[in-house]
Amino acid sequence: MRLHCLMDVVATSLLPNAKAVVCASMSVLHGLGMMKFKYEYENMLDHYLLMQQL
Repeated sequence: MRLHCLMDVVATSLLPNAKAVVCASMSVLHGLGMMKFKYEYENMLDHYLLMQQL
């Protein structure tokens, strides 16, 4: 409950910037997610190609 209260205080104090902050953090998270996905996909592809050669 105290956390919710803290969130309210943060929300009211950052309200003008809230949308910008949310957009920025979402784009950062999206970028990190895509990087992670790309990395894992490339690893999987490398592994698959390696298996094909054996």
